[in-house]
Amino acid sequence: MVLSKLKIKKGTLVYLSESGARDWWYPDRSNYICIEKDCDIEYLSTWIHDQNFYPFKISSNELKDSIDNVNSKYVCIWLKKSTIENIENDKFCQSCECDPCDCSWGHK
Repeated sequence: MVLSKLKIKKGTLVYLSESGARDWWYPDRSNYICIEKDCDIEYLSTWIHDQNFYPFKISSNELKDSIDNVNSKYVCIWLKKSTIENIENDKFCQSCECDPCDCSWGHK
């Protein structure tokens, strides 16, 4: 798995962050959104991740319709390892869990 910059498609499921131990940010597994349009994200290589979730930065402008009160230029989102693998392998649907959103591939 090669991580740096990725292009994600509309409908990709991403997780927002929550503050945890030592005030570090972690993936909030109960707070997810679907990306509204194709966009670029950048891997946060200096951040610690677990085996299943990886942190990326995304322009807050890309999420303005999905989250409220964003006061910074970038937001940290988390992608599951399986989602990243689907992106890298150009799989049909980038999100292995497109149930919560109206995926651009028509999955429900």
